[in-house]
Amino acid sequence: IALNLTPAYPLSDSDEDRAAARLMDGFHNRWFLDPVLRGGYPVDMVDELTRRFGRLDAIRAGDLETIAEPIDFLGVNYYFSARVFADADEPILGVSSAPAGEHATAMGWEVTPDSLHEVLLRVKREYADLPLIVTENGAAFEDVPPTNGLVDDPQRLAFLRSHLEALQRAIADGVDVRVGVRVDRVERVDGGTVWVHVDDGTSIAATELLVAVGRTPAGRGFGLDEVGVEVDQWGAVVVDDTLATSVGGIWAVGDVT
Repeated sequence: IALNLTPAYPLSDSDEDRAAARLMDGFHNRWFLDPVLRGGYPVDMVDELTRRFGRLDAIRAGDLETIAEPIDFLGVNYYFSARVFADADEPILGVSSAPAGEHATAMGWEVTPDSLHEVLLRVKREYADLPLIVTENGAAFEDVPPTNGLVDDPQRLAFLRSHLEALQRAIADGVDVRVGVRVDRVERVDGGTVWVHVDDGTSIAATELLVAVGRTPAGRGFGLDEVGVEVDQWGAVVVDDTLATSVGGIWAVGDVT
């Protein structure tokens, strides 16, 4: 199983914002981690959601035992953290997220690689020392067309470098990280397109990270089938030990060995 984990930090030291961060953490993280790894939903969140929305009766006898079946590994999807504050006008939880600071993606997601280290360490310390796989990570930035087959993409390179360094710190701290997804999972922003380099039109060099982001003149992506690589009905193919996946119409290629 893979979970989207988003660390939540209080925007200020006020009791209200601290409570808001605890609530957001329960909603985004503990609500999923607890039943999978502890066999039950967090009591404080059950009480809070019951108070807000009435009795929670979707869970039936035997469900938690099924949910908490032992797993071989936990996938961690990590993109950003959130700085939150109490907001009486927010209708669901009474919590809102502050806008990202100076370092943010084109989607407005704050770039916080240190929180990836924190997330991985937290799973080990608070839940279970089990193998972890970073199953999703990546960012969207303003794209420019390739020049002479190359894309100048310093923001994404810095993003990947900083998150890989966070991954290394987690491993050094004893977290059992078996695999970090090497391919950058990008997001569609204003016609963003992944440009894929294919050797001889049919094969992909599995030893290189061959993903660069640009924009086609028509603002649309092209698939591997257009450069001589067969694509199945699901929009995915493995060529020369390399995984190719289509993410929202965007192609990404990376080493999976």
